[in-house]
Amino acid sequence: DSDIDEFTGKPKSYDSSPRSEHRHRSRPGTGFDRGEVEEICREVTNLLLRKETEILEYTIIDRLQGIDKRVDLFEHRIDQKLIDYEDDFEVLQKKVRELRMDNLTEQRDGAGSPFKTSPRDIGHLSPALASLTELVCCLVENSQIEFALDLQDEEDRKSIALM
Repeated sequence: DSDIDEFTGKPKSYDSSPRSEHRHRSRPGTGFDRGEVEEICREVTNLLLRKETEILEYTIIDRLQGIDKRVDLFEHRIDQKLIDYEDDFEVLQKKVRELRMDNLTEQRDGAGSPFKTSPRDIGHLSPALASLTELVCCLVENSQIEFALDLQDEEDRKSIALM
C-alpha cells in the first residue's frame, strides 16, 4: 500500500472532506490540473450537445408530423378528385352509350341520308370543327417554321463553307 491515493493522486494523509479539498485548491498554484479541466469541459460539452440534440430531435419530429399531416391532406384530396373523376367518367360513358343507341336507332329507322345534316348535328360538330381548324393552323405554322429553319441552315452552311 502506497501513501498516494490512486484516484486523486494525493497523499492519503490529507483529509478528504470537501472543505479541506476546497482549502487545498484555494492556495496559490494548486488550482485544477489539466485532466480535471478537460473532464469538466467534456461534461459541459456533453450536456450542451445533449440539450441541442434533444432540441433538434423535437424540431425534426415536429416538422415530420407537419409533413405527414400535409401528405394525409393531399391523399384525401387526391382520393376525392379520383372519386369525382370516376363519377364524371361514368356519366360520360352513359352519354356515349345513349348517343350510340340514338345513332343506331336513326340508321335503322332510315331517318334520311347519312350526308344530310340537321341543325342539331351541326351544333354537335362545332367543337370538333373548331379543334380541326386549330390543328390545321398549327400544322401550317409548323411547316412554315420548318421551312424557314431549313433556309437558315442552308445559308449558314454556305457562309461556313466560304470561310
